[in-house]
Amino acid sequence: MEISGIIVGAGKSRRFGSSGKVFLKIKDIPVIYYSIEQFLKSSFIKEVIVVLNEDNLKNGNEYANLKKVKVIKGGETRAESVREGVKIARYGFVLIHDAVRPLITDDFIQSIVSSYSDDIDGVIPGIDVKYTIKEKDNENFVKRTLPRHLLVEIQTPQLFKKSSLEKVYNKFSLDNITDEAMLIEMSGGKVRIVKGLEENIKITTPLDLLFIEGALTKRKK
Repeated sequence: MEISGIIVGAGKSRRFGSSGKVFLKIKDIPVIYYSIEQFLKSSFIKEVIVVLNEDNLKNGNEYANLKKVKVIKGGETRAESVREGVKIARYGFVLIHDAVRPLITDDFIQSIVSSYSDDIDGVIPGIDVKYTIKEKDNENFVKRTLPRHLLVEIQTPQLFKKSSLEKVYNKFSLDNITDEAMLIEMSGGKVRIVKGLEENIKITTPLDLLFIEGALTKRKK
């Protein structure tokens, strides 16, 4: 299997400064580089497309000098940025990853890729929901308790056939799309869920940075 890796870091995170979360340094290394490094290590990934916004594009251009890496400008939303990456992908599969999930491993990538089969459109990782989840109404009253055993918290990287995404891009609006699996779902396609990585958290607050720094320190011991 030959894969184009797409790392998306085009979001605008105002509270983390002008360059956003992706260029914050953890142990003197920019957050985004951890994912680039893991993608470059993978024997499946033949090119790495880094999608950035206008504010952080200048910071990311240094990675364009790396072999197999392309740096491009994204769109207004995450879904539009992914689509820009898919447009230029040269291979038949795409592996889409949030730049602000720096704790992925080569084994984790391999587990996702090895779970693909020809009868499906994609593979996404997820972890079981540990807490009680309730659905509420517009007035903040409980409507119902969701069955926890049927719920998973979805992560990236997510693997898709490029042709499957190209088809749904021509059918559906990207408004309110939070991951590409949603588009496949809407089209009636099949997406397999595999076991996620517990520490593969997404940086959303400064507290997450402390967790990730601790996890990286533990890995080196």
